[in-house]
Amino acid sequence: MRHTFLPRKMVGLWILLVFLTWAFCLVNEGYSQSFVTRWGSLVPGNGNFKHPIGVAVDLSGNILVVDSGNHRILRFSNTGGYLDQWGSLGSGDGQFNWPVGIAVDGSGHIYVVDAGNGRIQKFDSNREYLTQWGSPGPGNGQFNWPYGVAVDSTGTYVYVADGSNHRIQKFDSSGGYQTQWGSLGTGDGQFNFPVGVAVDTAGNVFVADNKNNRIQKFNSIGVFNTKWGSRGVGDGQFRNPYGITTNASGNVFVVDWENNRIQEFSSSGVFVSRWGASGTGDGAFMGPQNLAFDTLGNIYVTDGYNHRVQKFNANHSFSAKWGSLVNGNGQLNLPRSVAVDSTGTYVYVADTFNHQIQKFSSSGIFITKWGSFGDNNLQFKFPIGVAVDAGGLVYVADSGNHRIQKFNSSGGYITQWGSLGAVNGLFDSPHGVAIDLSGFIYVVDNENNRVQKFDSNGGYLTQWGSFGPGNGHFNDPGGIAADDFGFVYVADRLNNLIQKFTSTGVFVTEWGSAGTGDGQFISPMGVAADKFGNIYVTEAFNNRIQEFSSSGAFKTKWGSLGGADGQFVGPFGVAVDRTGLAYVVDFLGCSVQKFDLQWQALYLPLLLR
Repeated sequence: MRHTFLPRKMVGLWILLVFLTWAFCLVNEGYSQSFVTRWGSLVPGNGNFKHPIGVAVDLSGNILVVDSGNHRILRFSNTGGYLDQWGSLGSGDGQFNWPVGIAVDGSGHIYVVDAGNGRIQKFDSNREYLTQWGSPGPGNGQFNWPYGVAVDSTGTYVYVADGSNHRIQKFDSSGGYQTQWGSLGTGDGQFNFPVGVAVDTAGNVFVADNKNNRIQKFNSIGVFNTKWGSRGVGDGQFRNPYGITTNASGNVFVVDWENNRIQEFSSSGVFVSRWGASGTGDGAFMGPQNLAFDTLGNIYVTDGYNHRVQKFNANHSFSAKWGSLVNGNGQLNLPRSVAVDSTGTYVYVADTFNHQIQKFSSSGIFITKWGSFGDNNLQFKFPIGVAVDAGGLVYVADSGNHRIQKFNSSGGYITQWGSLGAVNGLFDSPHGVAIDLSGFIYVVDNENNRVQKFDSNGGYLTQWGSFGPGNGHFNDPGGIAADDFGFVYVADRLNNLIQKFTSTGVFVTEWGSAGTGDGQFISPMGVAADKFGNIYVTEAFNNRIQEFSSSGAFKTKWGSLGGADGQFVGPFGVAVDRTGLAYVVDFLGCSVQKFDLQWQALYLPLLLR
């Protein structure tokens, strides 16, 4: 047999070429991804809701409900009879991406906060599109997670709660920019994620200052008048106030979201009354969002996570309800996070608004689920974070119960730790949970704006963070990840940052700013690390995934707004297994999508040596 040998110089060149290609792949692994599969959905029938948020009453006394998760507005009679609807997912005229707030002026014009598209849309009384204004950004007339909208009694001016820009913007009724006020902070006239805005007949402007847990009152040009409220459960205290409105007498009504109640005040902030409690029964709420009055004094409340509207009379007595949500095995109700075990065999989803954990095979086949609404062992109130350790044990951030629960891989209860508070080992709405290679547990303590570290049995070890604009401070932190190299990454949502720390909480670096460009974020929600140290970030409002090096250098991105494969409507959680498969929770899409990061293709030159 005759053998042909390459000249020694060519062998050397071949080895050098292979080495350089191999090195290039090591630096650029994960640059390509392809859609694999998806699972989970909800049925949006007429009269059904998926997370209703905004509510208003038109001039005919009909009820307009913002069906946020289905990207549409539904119209009902005042007894709940379905009339019609308009809107669909998209960015065109009359389409919506995560609509939230709604208001009707004295001429019947309808203003809708199209949050995901960063704009306000205006319709006539027949629901025909008229105009729009706004785009994502921090400039005058731009928005970053706008939420509430209100029109003054003359129909002349429109006020918008520009949430993540921490300000109120004022426009004329055609969208012409007038003025603004507010900045991030806790002082008078400052805000931390204002979400609700209302105007009384005298032109006073009331703002639900969500993260500061208070109401602020201004005159029509933004001059501070007074404030009231603090975080708590007592009369006049709040836990994340959202919707706000005034009645004909000038009293102020506030949706006290996490306390699942409505509170009434005088126009100067004196407590008058309250009603509501946590639950699914008549008159109880699960994450109420907004409220509106009709001319008879009846009150309509969007009961967000019960997916219904409730009607109360002027004495606050329950009158009627309508709406529902289809839910079954394998269906998801506004899921928030996802985790995959160390072998890549099983995927666990925090089915947040069904108050349960669902377990699937890696191909999306439903296996089991556990949990129900409540505060006992094996029950949850809005589970947000989920993580799996090397032994297959499952840890859940049980946000509304302010604790971590630990289970075996089949959902068998093992232990728990934490309760409401701000001292070591206690939580105020834990969101993210992550586990490092040594088995240590890291928890994002959201309302306390910190990270806490525990051993696998819940023994407190250390903490870091406080409220602020970054560099070791947080503002509404959510997702968290631990890589294989001893570093921890936190999605700092309202600061639009990713922050990196050592495993003991020493600040290393940060990256990001508000925007839509590469390396910028609008509400980063989830974060994951692969085995090479690459970082993947989900963005709720940019509807995409971005990949970075461990130092924050931008690598690639994928995703766009839509309901097709590989598109998203508010992606929240993300997890990457050790074989290069990525799982993304599509929040408003109520689904999980799976992607192949195609590491094998990128390492192909290694096989040719």
